[in-house]
Amino acid sequence: MPKRPTAEVSKSTISESVEVTTDAYTASNEDGVFVVAYVKDLPLEAAKMSEANRQSFYEGMWRGMAEGIRVELEKNGLTFKVELLGAPEKPKVSGFAGRGQNFTIGPLQGKAQMVLLGQHAYILLSVLADEKAIAHRNVFFDSFEIKTK
Repeated sequence: MPKRPTAEVSKSTISESVEVTTDAYTASNEDGVFVVAYVKDLPLEAAKMSEANRQSFYEGMWRGMAEGIRVELEKNGLTFKVELLGAPEKPKVSGFAGRGQNFTIGPLQGKAQMVLLGQHAYILLSVLADEKAIAHRNVFFDSFEIKTK
């Protein structure tokens, strides 16, 4: 993280009867916004999810986080749309197979990477104000490490 993050714990409903807990850590600086989130209590182990369910989960997570940033910008009078930038990617996240998506929020460049392990999801997200900050974004994504027990 570029500086000490703020932490937030939230509960959200992902289907009629399923509630999950998300711990999110957010830091921002002149380069942009950086988020690390950890979702607990998924109702199904990742290994038992179909490929379609995994992709749907990933898309819902990054879109929800990007939408949250868009709403915060809107509160400050900046109205933008969240748009996909290219096809979904399949990066390695701390050595584990994950999903990634590049997107824009108006002029801002966004990137999300996620991995599902057990009944947990790990999400990294950055939104940059300037393409010059891509090197900082790469350091952020490359520094993330998942340690399993």
